[in-house]
Amino acid sequence: FVAQLETTRLYGAVDIDANAGALSLDGSTGINIGTETDVAINIDALTLDIDASGALTIDSASTFSVDAVGTSNITTNGTLTLSGSTGLNIAAHSGEIDVTATQGNIDVNAIAGTIDIDSAGALTIDSATSIYIGGSADKPVNIDSTAFALDASTTVAIDGTGISIDAVDDSN
Repeated sequence: FVAQLETTRLYGAVDIDANAGALSLDGSTGINIGTETDVAINIDALTLDIDASGALTIDSASTFSVDAVGTSNITTNGTLTLSGSTGLNIAAHSGEIDVTATQGNIDVNAIAGTIDIDSAGALTIDSATSIYIGGSADKPVNIDSTAFALDASTTVAIDGTGISIDAVDDSN
């Protein structure tokens, strides 16, 4: 049994209710909403489950916002790109921001600017093998501190074309 339903209403809203069960929309070649002109679509649901056997694409000519109250995730089997044309902000109002690469490197690049790291507590850098500053090319390093301690479990080597050590007080 094949039925075709067509309704035209010149004024006012059209309200479709399925009070005794689910409302199912099926189309053998697609389901189109708002195709005549751009109109607002409002979906209020107890839960919203969207499954796509192909690609899922959401495009907006304006802003895009996804907000959730509980723990949330975005998972992809491939590269996930976050891009902001004028900036990108990652914020945690409580807790930590954790960046973990389980099978690769973490690479932070500032192509046309600086990298500025500020911390209200200690700034710690740890490595299982080594720590390099200026590892790919010789660059100046400036360390200003209230106190400076250099501790090594083996040899301390300081090499340069010149070495200058100045102090106000006597030292041993």
